[in-house]
Amino acid sequence: MMKNSAFILVLIIAALFFNACKDDTDCDCNGSIIGEWKAESFLSLESTGYPKDDEYSPVITFRNEGTYTLVLDVNGCSGEYVSDSDDNINISTSICTKMCCDSDFSEKLLGMLPQVNSFSINDKELSLIVPGWGFIVLSRISD
Repeated sequence: MMKNSAFILVLIIAALFFNACKDDTDCDCNGSIIGEWKAESFLSLESTGYPKDDEYSPVITFRNEGTYTLVLDVNGCSGEYVSDSDDNINISTSICTKMCCDSDFSEKLLGMLPQVNSFSINDKELSLIVPGWGFIVLSRISD
C-alpha cells in the first residue's frame, strides 16, 4: 500500500512539473496575466501576520488554456481560472500535494486565491484583488 501511495505522489508531482514546462508561445503576454509570477507580499491589514521568507517566493503560472500551477515552499498545486477582458478573474481552489510544511505565507496565499475577484497589471507587477481584504502582489518572472 505504501509503495502505491509513493508512486501516485511521484506521478502527481511529475505531472505538475511537466505541465509547468508547457510552452505558451502563442501568447502575447504584455499586459496579460499569462506567464510566471512570483508572490512578493500581501497588502492588507493582517499582512504582518504572514511574513514571507526572503529566501523563497511561491510561484504561480497562469496558462492560456485557463489552468494554473502554484509552487509553494514544499508542495505543488494546480487548478483552473476564468478571466475576462475587464480584468475580472475567478480562481478555483487548488489541488495540491500534501507533503509537510509550507510557510504561513504560502498557506495564506493558497487560501486567498479562490477569494480573488479581479486583478490589475502595472508593468511587471500583478495585483490580485481580494474584496474587503486587500491585494496579493506578484512580480513577473517570465511571459
